[in-house]
Amino acid sequence: MPVSRPVRLHPRPRFCKAGRRSSPRRRSRRSNVGSKRGLARGRGAIDAALDLHGLTQAEAHQALRGFLRHSQARGARLVIVVTGKGGPPDEPGSWPHERGVLKRLAPHWLRELDLRSVVLGFEEAGRAHGGSGALYVRLRRPQGAPARG
Repeated sequence: MPVSRPVRLHPRPRFCKAGRRSSPRRRSRRSNVGSKRGLARGRGAIDAALDLHGLTQAEAHQALRGFLRHSQARGARLVIVVTGKGGPPDEPGSWPHERGVLKRLAPHWLRELDLRSVVLGFEEAGRAHGGSGALYVRLRRPQGAPARG
């Protein structure tokens, strides 16, 4: 009688060097984590930057809107907006309770209805890029742009 070999119902899982099971979902998540880590360390691919220091609220709002629309049209995917942390509380001519006005208002502006077609999301920048005084802003692809494959 011939000896039969056991039948494997499931193929062996493939493992990457780190010993974790490789799958397309994990790889894409890991690459995203790696890019966030790289950004936090100052090694990210930032496509453009805008510095709002010294602008009034109205000037900063207009500059931000124009910058984001222009950057999206150029194909930028990630930009940085530097708002600053606010001046020192004892600065002459400043209001003590009004420190960091642009820092506080920029997230509200980024959530506005007319920028939803431009802004995909935003988060506080890493220390190397200004920390709490700056924001990473992810931009949507322009409508009608071909998807990457």
